[in-house]
Amino acid sequence: MNEASPHSLQGLELGLAHLEGTDRAKISVIPGAAAQARLAASGADVVIADPPAKGLDPELTAYLIEQPSERFIYISCGIDSFLRDAEQLTLSGRMRLRTLTVFDFFPFTQHVETVARFEHI
Repeated sequence: MNEASPHSLQGLELGLAHLEGTDRAKISVIPGAAAQARLAASGADVVIADPPAKGLDPELTAYLIEQPSERFIYISCGIDSFLRDAEQLTLSGRMRLRTLTVFDFFPFTQHVETVARFEHI
């Protein structure tokens, strides 16, 4: 797991502390920017990213294009950045968008969360 926000890191650690020891041992937390933590995705079958509204860090996008996992789950709160990132991910011909679902977690607002599943071709 990767997180940059100190408050989120603290909450993450509190939540992980409640896991059974064997489950907790399977999880590592890498603090800092996703660009710096991108190598954690090396060899993973599934990579999940939930970036801020600005979208994926360019270094992470480039890494995912060069070293695509079998599945990449992208949770986005910014449609413009998602469209930009999705175009970059699929232009290489190594990944394709398989499913796309939109969730309205904040009724009566224009905010939606987009969840996309990309697959390695």
